[in-house]
Amino acid sequence: FVAMRINPETSTDTIHFDGKKFAPMEFYRALGGSGFPSLVFMDKLGKFITLVPGFVPPETFIQILSYVKSECYATKVTFDEYVKNGNCN
Repeated sequence: FVAMRINPETSTDTIHFDGKKFAPMEFYRALGGSGFPSLVFMDKLGKFITLVPGFVPPETFIQILSYVKSECYATKVTFDEYVKNGNCN
């Protein structure tokens, strides 16, 4: 995992993503963001996986990290199914 923090409300940096240039708020909205805080997950090639809105409790955050690391999203296993079964099967 590589963590990045972007504050779309105050940052003036230009974000280069998928061959396009975005202001931070434009980038956030292009990913489907509409409120803060939010977590965005991308795969190792930089492809968007999901955006998780709102505060995430530590125990849920660990489950999300495990889900993403296991690449369950690639096999169309939902996060809820992953939590219920404890794996991607």
